[in-house]
Amino acid sequence: MSLILLADDDDLLVQYVQTVLEENGHDVLSCDGGDAAIKMSREVRPDLIILDAMMPRVDGYQVLWHLKQNSQTKDIPVMMLTARSRPQDEEMARSLGASDYVFKPFSLEEVLDRTDRLLKAHVPSSAYH
Repeated sequence: MSLILLADDDDLLVQYVQTVLEENGHDVLSCDGGDAAIKMSREVRPDLIILDAMMPRVDGYQVLWHLKQNSQTKDIPVMMLTARSRPQDEEMARSLGASDYVFKPFSLEEVLDRTDRLLKAHVPSSAYH
């Protein structure tokens, strides 16, 4: 069983994606801001983080930078799930350490496939296991 942290300020999207991930055997924690994502990722050390780029206070790119600078969270794969679809947005996320980048709107099948791929490639480091 894997633990996924889902960080997005769109409550309906969070409920939708969380439900589908849970129906497919994952445990999901969610938060609505970048500051909470940083804090939660350090506390629970999830197996995967799904992160929106555009959130209030601390955006997803800042979160990604903080995660990759911290020895406790730097190896956690991060999938950006965002409406920012310009090539330079994806390039920036990947340069900051994003493992994957998915544009909104998205298909749930695509998110599930990419989630499974990232989890299979990742050696769990969390205390959750």
